Amino acid sequence: MIMRRRARVFGVALLIWAGTRPAWGQEIPLELRHEPLPPTETSGVIQLLRQEDEKAVREPAPAPSLEPVGRAPRGTPNVGFGPLSISSQSPLHALRMGTAPEGPLLLAPGRWEARENLTWSRMWAQADDYLLSFETLGRACSVAHGVTERLQLELGVVETARFSGDLDGFVKNFHETFDLGQGGRDTIEEGSYEFQVGNVRIQEGASGETTRNLFAAAHYTLTEGSDAVPAIAATLKVGSALGDSPDLRGDSVGVAGSLTVSKGWGDLYAYLGAGFAWYGRESFHGLPLRPFGASILTALEWRFLAGASLIVQHLWTPGALEGYEDLSRPSYELGLGLKIQAAEGAVIEIGMTENILVFDSSPDFGLHAGLSVRF
Repeated sequence: MIMRRRARVFGVALLIWAGTRPAWGQEIPLELRHEPLPPTETSGVIQLLRQEDEKAVREPAPAPSLEPVGRAPRGTPNVGFGPLSISSQSPLHALRMGTAPEGPLLLAPGRWEARENLTWSRMWAQADDYLLSFETLGRACSVAHGVTERLQLELGVVETARFSGDLDGFVKNFHETFDLGQGGRDTIEEGSYEFQVGNVRIQEGASGETTRNLFAAAHYTLTEGSDAVPAIAATLKVGSALGDSPDLRGDSVGVAGSLTVSKGWGDLYAYLGAGFAWYGRESFHGLPLRPFGASILTALEWRFLAGASLIVQHLWTPGALEGYEDLSRPSYELGLGLKIQAAEGAVIEIGMTENILVFDSSPDFGLHAGLSVRF
């Protein structure tokens, strides 16, 4: 009896031992025992990191933009398309490098911008000691390169041609329609070429009336501003006559600098700029010119569409001659036009100019067109 009880106890103990594992058996890795690994629980942070990694694999990151923040379409909160690229069309200032300030040039590092601008103007002025009746075509071609976010370099050529032209009839009809008076325009043949100042008289085509200047410029953005502070940019320009000028004699190298402030309020932008240039000793067919030039630009831009702006601006420039009544007085040139982003990186500008206040020292009327392309 006792043996049977011992056998039963031994059998039960054997069954219990067979259903359990010793500590040394539990320490054997599951993979060595060819058993599946139990599911593991990860923390919430690790799960989020894994999800981000999987998302990055599924959705490749977009290519980095070459434009500064906020420039789609072109512009920043304080800088839009900028003023029209029209320099002074005053007959003598147009022969020089020009001092008209520009809007801040925001061009990302490594990017290029090619520019082409044309301005066709009609000049009329009459007094006892001068008579001017002709047209000019100003052309500016340049290429700018973004060196840093703030610094851009530009190289270009400016040329001005003088001829008889075809705008005279349009200007006369305009004055007649609005009863503005002809101011002596009807005393000479329509479309005739006249250039007389004092004892100087120039015949059309007598000396090939195209003057060319080569220039290099550095544009630097001092600050892009903020909601309370405007953007401020500076430009330093050096120019030289390209070949012999048919009109100018004297120092052929000029230096100009300008400072422009711009501020944006939603779709409205305001610009204020001042420029100064030193030309040295120059003369126009023997008539001495002032050795310096200056200009003040004011402009308003209304971004009425995402890729289009309406611009009105005014450019003030002192006279280049001395002693010739209104011809020596400052010019007041009003500009009105549009800038349209026609394609990615391409902006077209069209506009017109009109003289106000003083009418002898600046053109009667002018048409302007320009194109800038970034690549």
